Amino acid sequence: IRLGGEVLAGPGIDIRCEQRRIGLMFQDLALFPHLTIAANVAFGLKSLKKPERRARVRELLQVVELERHADKFPHQLSGGEQQRVALARALAPHPRLMLLDEPFSALDSSLRAEVREHILALLRTSGVPTLLVTHDPEEAVCSGDRVHVMQDGLLVQSAAPDELYHRPANEFVANFFGPTLKFASRVKGGLVTTPLGMVAAPERGDGEDVDVLFRTEAVHLRADYRGDGLSGHIIGCRRLGPACNLSIRLDNGSTISLRKPSEIPHAVGMRMGFDIDQRFAFVFRKSEDIDVLCNY
Repeated sequence: IRLGGEVLAGPGIDIRCEQRRIGLMFQDLALFPHLTIAANVAFGLKSLKKPERRARVRELLQVVELERHADKFPHQLSGGEQQRVALARALAPHPRLMLLDEPFSALDSSLRAEVREHILALLRTSGVPTLLVTHDPEEAVCSGDRVHVMQDGLLVQSAAPDELYHRPANEFVANFFGPTLKFASRVKGGLVTTPLGMVAAPERGDGEDVDVLFRTEAVHLRADYRGDGLSGHIIGCRRLGPACNLSIRLDNGSTISLRKPSEIPHAVGMRMGFDIDQRFAFVFRKSEDIDVLCNY
């Protein structure tokens, strides 16, 4: 294991943890309940003289906007404030690297986004390279300049969020960033046929069995169906605030499920036309899981 060109762990080498200068925010924060906020932040600064230690603690509490809580104990703070204490404690010894282990998972969803943005802004200001582990795809996309997707313990794709979304390496990555519609088909002349139309597959050989995935935003519904193009009937509709979960029976007999904005006219029995945005269609080598087999 190397950090900044220095070997931290390897054959015959094992740098002690406290000498590696790696900051860690635990999933459960692991604040010391018997210590004040100031003492928690100062915990990793024992090598400094008392005046220097106090100055560093004061500086960090100002950065995380908690200087007026210095003499309180962790249980007297809110969850978001405790998150900032944990960050200040991890930053106190001037780490070369920050590791965050699902640090926002315990927060309410309404608070999570606000606290996350605040803490990430502080980390960017500090200039410390940061590795954040999360199972939340939205958090990964919002937080990371570069996202590394792992599947069964293996790194399957590493890229900027936009590239992962628009050019996923496999079905797992495609599904990680939102719902998809999946169909099984076979390549013929560089194309595959699906219930949602033809999709180009220039990188696949003729006769190869493939899975075709469409992001749900690839389907653009039209209430003014004029007898041209693809169409189907709404057979199910459940409104969920600003969105509506739709089940649509296509003219070829297949059924698809979509979530669309409620302002689009929807009603069971309504005939809908739709267009497909091929930018959100992906062709992968066939997996064992088959939802719909298309033989045309």
